[in-house]
Amino acid sequence: TYTMTADVDVVAHYSAVDFLAAWDFYLRGNDGRAADFYSADNDAAALILRDADGNTSGWLDKSQMADGGYEGRPAAVNWRTTGLGLYYWQTMVNASAFTDLKVKSAMLFNYNAYTTYNVEYSLDGETWAAIGQHNMTGAKSWNDGTFDVPADANNQAAVYIRWIADTSSSIAGTTSNNDGITLGAVYITGTAQLVDDGVAPVLISTVPAEGATNASANGKIVLTFDEKVKVAEGAVATLGGMELAPTVYGKTVVFEYKGLDYSTPYIFTLPAQSVGDLTDNMVADDITINFTTRTRPEIAKQMYDFVVPDDGTFQEAIAAADARADKNVRFRIFVKQGNYLLPYDLNSTDTLIRNGKVYPKPITYLNSPNVSIIGEDRDATEIKNDMLDLTPSGSAYPIEGLHNVTTLYLNRNATQTYIQDITLKNGMNDATGRGEAIEDNADKTICKNVTLWGYQDTYCSNNSRGRFYFEGGVMRGRTDFLCGKGDIFFNGVTLQMCERGGYIAVPSTPTKYGYIFKDCEVVGETSDIDGNFTLGRPWGQGTPIALFIDTRMVARPSAVGWAEMSGGFPARFAEYNSTTASGTVIDLSNRKTIFADTHVNNPVLTADEAAFYTLETVMGGDDEWDPTAATEQANAPENVTINGDQLAWDNSNHVLLWAVCKDGKVVAFTTEPTYTVDDATAIWSVRAANEMGGLSEATEATAGVPNAISNANADAATIVNTRYYNLKGQAVKAGARGAVIRVETMSDGTTVSKKINK
Repeated sequence: TYTMTADVDVVAHYSAVDFLAAWDFYLRGNDGRAADFYSADNDAAALILRDADGNTSGWLDKSQMADGGYEGRPAAVNWRTTGLGLYYWQTMVNASAFTDLKVKSAMLFNYNAYTTYNVEYSLDGETWAAIGQHNMTGAKSWNDGTFDVPADANNQAAVYIRWIADTSSSIAGTTSNNDGITLGAVYITGTAQLVDDGVAPVLISTVPAEGATNASANGKIVLTFDEKVKVAEGAVATLGGMELAPTVYGKTVVFEYKGLDYSTPYIFTLPAQSVGDLTDNMVADDITINFTTRTRPEIAKQMYDFVVPDDGTFQEAIAAADARADKNVRFRIFVKQGNYLLPYDLNSTDTLIRNGKVYPKPITYLNSPNVSIIGEDRDATEIKNDMLDLTPSGSAYPIEGLHNVTTLYLNRNATQTYIQDITLKNGMNDATGRGEAIEDNADKTICKNVTLWGYQDTYCSNNSRGRFYFEGGVMRGRTDFLCGKGDIFFNGVTLQMCERGGYIAVPSTPTKYGYIFKDCEVVGETSDIDGNFTLGRPWGQGTPIALFIDTRMVARPSAVGWAEMSGGFPARFAEYNSTTASGTVIDLSNRKTIFADTHVNNPVLTADEAAFYTLETVMGGDDEWDPTAATEQANAPENVTINGDQLAWDNSNHVLLWAVCKDGKVVAFTTEPTYTVDDATAIWSVRAANEMGGLSEATEATAGVPNAISNANADAATIVNTRYYNLKGQAVKAGARGAVIRVETMSDGTTVSKKINK
């Protein structure tokens, strides 16, 4: 301890120690406590209190932050009453990059406990051998020890450590029902030393698959290998004349691309020696994927049917959609940037009575099919229902609950609703009850890049025969914030826990497949969420299904993973390839296997099982519904130029309309590839809408020169279209590098081509 009496510079000198994982119990944390410190491959390490049958338990959190420690040190206290010594602490670390492992730990007992605890290791979690003992000579007296792990644990991917009672030792202390054994700080260290196996990583899957014929024009190339990989410095892949930079997530390398042409074959190529394992065994051959982009029909040009706020309020837009005569024709609502508060209608006839007082329900209902709700920008366009400040922080809202305070309520007739690039927020304060951002009683609902914001029951699917699709976006909440019936495919969605101790998915009755999470990401709003929540709990007996496949868990659930709910039990709660933020595969061996005392659940999906739950399988149904046909975005406009007050760009038959942006905000819409600006000094850009009305990224206008070719009569032929091709004759983007052919189509029907180098 150094007492500061003035501003001084303090220099600390220390010797670094290679460590695998450590728990100092300074911050709050309990069952399945994630390591407080960890090496790169041990961000999945967790400490659990369990019995020999795999049942896990919480403990008394005597961390420094929770309770100021225990008998002078931060600690975890076993407070079970099921018998002395039945529960013990255990963890697993990845020693692939380490040799000479050591375990340093401390224990004491209070009340009564066995006086000797064995510290043991295992390489399979079944066969154990002692590496030392904690011998406690008296109550409330800490015993410290450092123990060497045998050499056969060197460079092993899984090394288990446990602290377990020696039941042949004496029992000491004051007789009590509570097991008072306590674990203090644990440090598992070693010598950093990678082992070179001499074998390069093996590519096990690609997206799109080789020969795919329905690839997106704007998407990702995903390469998955059999071990963690890295990419060579400066490595890039090529696709249709474009160079793509890689992003590495553990065993996966991702390349994002945009602006491919439809119905066009492409070849993705990653050169040899670009990818290797962590000991520099590089893939010797080129990696190539041949695929064809999907076919897109031409779209008839059409303006939005209602623009908020230009044409009225959001509720007026919904009313207009419901009032239209032909509900077989899609009605498209565009919402400009802004925060829109839906007024509380005190005169509404849709009410509830609580404690003798009448409360109007703050709900906006959509009652008709084929409606698109498009926001200008997800994070800058927010719809929230007003609660009239009836919800003071920490107090329950008078009419909280499902069906009562929903921001947007989709009735059964609101089938094929499409929502994109917008935030729907429930106006209730956190921890004041159940409040939905969306309740969905319809079918074939699609949400692309949408944020649903709430605390409890943020999204409720309320149709056991419905199919619902989410692509990208954020689902935010704390308690049961994704709940309900039907089949839902969450594709690349961010699941955002706002507070520790909650549950993500609470499915009930599926149509067939339940809640499927694919390539999603779990994050927390605060640091104490990590390790302090579960993936879900069962709302029903024998029907709930929730499967997490290839989920990246930046915030990790507790080791047990799942929770109980009112005697319910799942048809299946399981995971496949859950990883940490760095790509480390999370150990699932301690996931919950028994619900409601007797119902067995297998929490681990096999690779074959995981491969079965494709988007096509889960969403296809008897009608082969493909929601990605609707979420496919139009390519960003090409060749956007401004000459004087004239803004122009290439025409496209795959665009519904264009949105013209001034200084980054939408100011106008047009069905023609030209626009007359009102301020040539502003920054102008253009976005393209797909058939549903969702907007592409913006292309900023570049200053142009008069596009003309002089002829002998001084008549001007203007450029009406410009395309770019590589030397193989394949269409490429304007920014493609290398040798490119630029072909300009003139207003008089002639073409001009020129080879350029970029």
